[in-house]
Amino acid sequence: MNQTLHPVMQAALAPFMQPKPPNYGWLTVPAAPRCPEGCFERLILIKGITQSLECHFEFEPAQEGGRDDPSYPTQATLIAAYAHGMDVSGVLSEKSITAIEEQALKWGDA
Repeated sequence: MNQTLHPVMQAALAPFMQPKPPNYGWLTVPAAPRCPEGCFERLILIKGITQSLECHFEFEPAQEGGRDDPSYPTQATLIAAYAHGMDVSGVLSEKSITAIEEQALKWGDA
């Protein structure tokens, strides 16, 4: 049985495939886990960090306030940030997290 996929099917299925980790010869770098359902994934590069980060975000659309409810702008909340497959969100400063979330908002929520 032929195990290869037609190029059109490969392109159609690409968003659902786990990315292949980069191969540095003898060193194989692990890939970041898949983005949780309902969240969005972006590659982010910010000042002060030389490695691009694979980030998972939760987006909350803007809400118009009513009589008793306040209005909220669109918000992006960083869930996790990965560099070479390792979660580095715990070591990022608040300033870096804010910059990452602001950059994600510039790209929109889809």
